[in-house]
Amino acid sequence: MNSSNLLINDTNKKIMGYYLLRLRSVFNRVKYLSLFVAVYVAFEYKMLTMNGAKGKWWMFGLFYLIDIFFFYFNCYLVYPRAYIQRRTVYKPILLISSSLGLYFIISVLSYEMVVTGTNNLLSQINKATMINYAWRVFIVSILAALPFGFFTYVRMLRREKVLENNLLYSRISPHLIFNALNTIHADLKEISPNGAKMITYLSEYSRYAMAELAEDGKANLEAELGQLEILKNIHELRSGRLNLVVEIALIKPVYDYRIPPHLILTLAENLFKYGKNPDPEKPMLIEVSDDGKLLNIRMFNWKVYKSEVISHKVGLDNLRKRLKNIYADFFSMRIKEDATTFEIHITIPV
Repeated sequence: MNSSNLLINDTNKKIMGYYLLRLRSVFNRVKYLSLFVAVYVAFEYKMLTMNGAKGKWWMFGLFYLIDIFFFYFNCYLVYPRAYIQRRTVYKPILLISSSLGLYFIISVLSYEMVVTGTNNLLSQINKATMINYAWRVFIVSILAALPFGFFTYVRMLRREKVLENNLLYSRISPHLIFNALNTIHADLKEISPNGAKMITYLSEYSRYAMAELAEDGKANLEAELGQLEILKNIHELRSGRLNLVVEIALIKPVYDYRIPPHLILTLAENLFKYGKNPDPEKPMLIEVSDDGKLLNIRMFNWKVYKSEVISHKVGLDNLRKRLKNIYADFFSMRIKEDATTFEIHITIPV
């Protein structure tokens, strides 16, 4: 056998191995569902024959094939797509209703064609048939929802475990940095007071980054504002006094408010990078207020024309995604920009 034939055989084996792996993967996914379906079909067939139902085997086979097809169709296609689009109400309802309606129509027509024939097909459909198949559609839709819900729950648990492991792993570096900063602070204290201050601020900042979040995944507004002061001190040590005005107008005490972690800090970083205008008449502005239902965070700055930093707004895009993950569509993030000013206004539920 020459080398070209060996290469062809090797390629064929790889292709066959690939499809065998795919088949094995599909089988592993549906084997338990298939057993569930087989038990359901056997049980129902037995109940029908015990109650006097008669017909040829292929008639029962046709009805069960329709049931099985829509069982898998809903479980693996319709319900997952509806779940993905769950942020909007009408799309999941329309998708599931269309699938169940199609299933109902095909089932009724198949029954009438097999039992009564094609002559005067629509006139043979009676109320009892409609009710029977409406109940059948309901049962099969529920049966398809059970495994889908179970698999979705299992995937959520696995995803939470992975996220938890990633979070714990990511904290290895901050712990190392935190310990190193404390050591450097001790060495710099006598040599460079400003350097020691910078290390102290960075140490406090890293401590906040490592803090455990509560079950709601949010941080305390009071702690966030405390970190804002530390961030301001860091920037002032680097580049001099910041021309910054912070206005807080809240109905309740500041510690009663919960916000996504690093929300204000992300906005402030953007402010300090691109809004350091030395003109005392053009300060940077941070406003935090609420009206009893909504928390408003507004940041405003005059543009610095000779800024050394080019903004790609990646941080703001990521912040918008974070807010959408937490609040779905129940938030607003508005950016107003012209030739001389930049303003961002975020509104979230209290």
